[in-house]
Amino acid sequence: MSSQYRNKSDLFLESAEKLLEKYIYVAVPHCAYYSCYQIIKVIWLDVMGKTDQDIENMITAKNVKTGSHNFLIEEILKFSNSILKDQKEYRSLRNGIHQLKTLRTKSDYEDESITYDIGKKAIDLAKEILIILKKIK
Repeated sequence: MSSQYRNKSDLFLESAEKLLEKYIYVAVPHCAYYSCYQIIKVIWLDVMGKTDQDIENMITAKNVKTGSHNFLIEEILKFSNSILKDQKEYRSLRNGIHQLKTLRTKSDYEDESITYDIGKKAIDLAKEILIILKKIK
């Protein structure tokens, strides 16, 4: 299963880069974000040994109102804080994933123009985040 998520991650990042090259900026943050989210799923499933059903069960048990993506990101951040040796790296992961998610939300749901600079920032953030996420084993 994780190979499918890893493959999707690579494809999403490649798609973001191609969209940026073709001036289709609005979809770039979406693809960049999902390139990271796929690796977050790999960590949840393979490294932490959890299931998709665990996400639903924990959201229900904790009465989470923020949605499954926010929940999963926060769980991975808690887990990574104990794995990553460098606190600077942890802060970069935490801040980067929240910034990227904000860009994706603006791109997908808000009446805001997505420019080249925003698209480039999304790709750069995704690349930085992916380097750190791939260290979590």
